[in-house]
Amino acid sequence: MRHTFIMRERALRERGFRTVVLVLRIGQARELLFFVPATNHYSMFVVCGLSSSCPLGVRTSRQRCCGSLRQVRATGRSGSQWTPGLWDRKKGAYLPLSLGLRAKLNNPGQGDASGTRFTDLAAKLAAELTGGKASGLSESGVPSDEAGCLVDGRNGLPCVRLKNEQTKQVADVYLFGACVTSWKARQGTEEMLFLSEEAVFDRSKPIRGGIPICFPQFGSDGALPNHGFARNVDWKLRSIDMVENGTASRCVLMLSSEEVPSHYRDLFPFKFSAEYAVTLNLRGLRCELRITNLETDRPMPFTAALHNYLRVRDVSKIRVFGYDNLEYLDKMDANTMKREESVLLSGLPVEAAVDRVYKNAPDEMALFDMVALTVMKIDKRGFTDCTLWNPYGQQGSDPDWQKFICIEPAVFHDKGVELKPNESWTGYQELSAE
Repeated sequence: MRHTFIMRERALRERGFRTVVLVLRIGQARELLFFVPATNHYSMFVVCGLSSSCPLGVRTSRQRCCGSLRQVRATGRSGSQWTPGLWDRKKGAYLPLSLGLRAKLNNPGQGDASGTRFTDLAAKLAAELTGGKASGLSESGVPSDEAGCLVDGRNGLPCVRLKNEQTKQVADVYLFGACVTSWKARQGTEEMLFLSEEAVFDRSKPIRGGIPICFPQFGSDGALPNHGFARNVDWKLRSIDMVENGTASRCVLMLSSEEVPSHYRDLFPFKFSAEYAVTLNLRGLRCELRITNLETDRPMPFTAALHNYLRVRDVSKIRVFGYDNLEYLDKMDANTMKREESVLLSGLPVEAAVDRVYKNAPDEMALFDMVALTVMKIDKRGFTDCTLWNPYGQQGSDPDWQKFICIEPAVFHDKGVELKPNESWTGYQELSAE
């Protein structure tokens, strides 16, 4: 399988010729392409193969940054190797880079004919950019005003205005409910989340829209109110900082069981701490939730979800990818367990009211808006399940129900999570728009 990307030299200059990243996933594999400054005339081009069966493999080259339009093509895998190369528009041909050509391009005449130092540097950069500890809640950040600030939101509610100067992304994160109410991608020009016109910002009810957090109960099957209490209480702001080698902006919010109102604690009598990191990185928006059981002698059961309201032009003109052949709980049909049909190539349409929780959903999902001609990718970890919800104009629907679809990473089936004493569970999602 081959994929072509178009890069403009001007786009590199507009980013101060700092790191530019494109990530493409094929099944469980991942191709990572990025450019970083090397000299005035060259940039590095790295293809990084990641999969469960193939460890980190980096192949590097350099290319001149000339011409108004540059196309770069990454080929598929051959054995355990990834083949980088350039696409020559004039010749209409793909030019794979031979070992000899790479050696020539890598520090010729400087005692590194094989390009070892260059490859080592590329490997380190690739490791930083592929996540792991250098992301979410795991990395120690550097406080910076460039990452964002605390502002007065609607009705004076405290809100973190997060921004990424490199990508021009902007996000609003309210401390009430730790709710992300806005994410502007595509150089900060396009809103990707749906926020209802009927959303209330007075702490009387959860904010309708954005990305509410469902915890410690997803849905209404339990003693707590629908979707738990995390979206109904104030969280504390711990930090606003820069992470991922200064390329990402992050805010971290916290919630302790001691700060939860007593009427909720009576229904969920467990000691816990919750941390929530919202990050604007070079790939998009990352939301990471970490729950720690502070009990010393008993496990803590819970279910959870990130209730994404994704903005679309017309919900009847979308296709969702990733639900093929999965079992799901159909809440529209007396919680009956069913199995989805195979719609691998065409995608799953939404043509009527839908309220489903899919079991063991893949970590990579996608939403295609046929009107806007945009693709939203959802990369999740820790959340084993995923929902699909839209009321489709039924009684009680939001007046703008046509403008959103809810695709929610969740832990719900098989009773969710049972967390052992003093242990933690982490789940995250990363949204990217193309």
